Amino acid sequence: MSGQIDNNQDGYTDKLVKLLPAEGIAALTTINGLIPLDRDDRLWIVLAIVVVGLFVVLWARQIRKISSVLQLGFILAAYVLWAANIFWPWLTISLASLSDAPNSIPAIFSILFTLFVPFAFPAPAQKPA
Repeated sequence: MSGQIDNNQDGYTDKLVKLLPAEGIAALTTINGLIPLDRDDRLWIVLAIVVVGLFVVLWARQIRKISSVLQLGFILAAYVLWAANIFWPWLTISLASLSDAPNSIPAIFSILFTLFVPFAFPAPAQKPA
C-alpha cells in the first residue's frame, strides 16, 4: 500500500489511514506523558510539537512517498488538531485566552476531522457503460 491516495482504488479506511499522522500522534502522546502538567515547560512543549510536526511532513514525503500538496496539507491539519487535543490541558493553563474553553472542544474537532477527512478525496464518478 502506497502512502499516496488513489481515488480509484482506496476506500474510506485506506484514505483514513493515509491521512492520519499516526507516528506523530504516538510521539506527542508519549511526550505528553513525560512532562508533568504543573511544570512551566512552554518552550520544550512548543519545540516538541514543531520538531515532531517537521518529522511528520518529512516522513510523509520521503518514506511514504506522498507528493500531493493537498494530502500533505490534510496530514498536517490532522497533526495540528491532534496536538491541540493531546496538549489541551497544558494549553488551557498556559494561555489565558483558552482558560474558559471547554475541555471537549479539541476532542470534538479531532473526532469530526478524523471521521470526515476521507470524504475530501471522493472517488471519481463512474461512467455509465
